[in-house]
Amino acid sequence: MTSPATHGVAELLRLIHNLIRLGTVAEVDHAAARCRVQVGEILTGWLPWLELRAGTTRDWDPPTLGEQVLVLSPGGEPAAGIVVTGLYQAAHPAPADSPNLQRRLYPDGTRQQHNHATSHWHLSVPAGGKIELEIGRTRLTLEDGQTRLYTPDFEAIRT
Repeated sequence: MTSPATHGVAELLRLIHNLIRLGTVAEVDHAAARCRVQVGEILTGWLPWLELRAGTTRDWDPPTLGEQVLVLSPGGEPAAGIVVTGLYQAAHPAPADSPNLQRRLYPDGTRQQHNHATSHWHLSVPAGGKIELEIGRTRLTLEDGQTRLYTPDFEAIRT
């Protein structure tokens, strides 16, 4: 039989061990904005993930299955955990190695990047995709081999 002091120490060690855990995303519930993480033999409950912004300005960039993450559990309680994404791994390495480049790669092959040393912004969309820009009732659509401009009024301005 263990003493109350031994039990207290064991509980304290469990809580400390659970403060920060490394795992991989096992399931994602997009509608609830929650995911479950596999941490060794343990599968967490449904936990929220950290986004860059979640106030009046909001981002949506859900984690993907197999993505390496950290689970931060305030007080050491995994049920109160928060999932922090963005850890590179062999299956998903860094998409660049330049200090001047911000780059985002998408699973369909789309790539956007900005080089702040050269002030060059580039967007590449694979064939079959399209880019739409909208301002009020005006829309510019770019597709492979076709450009459309919809606008209620058109004025050519020369400078």
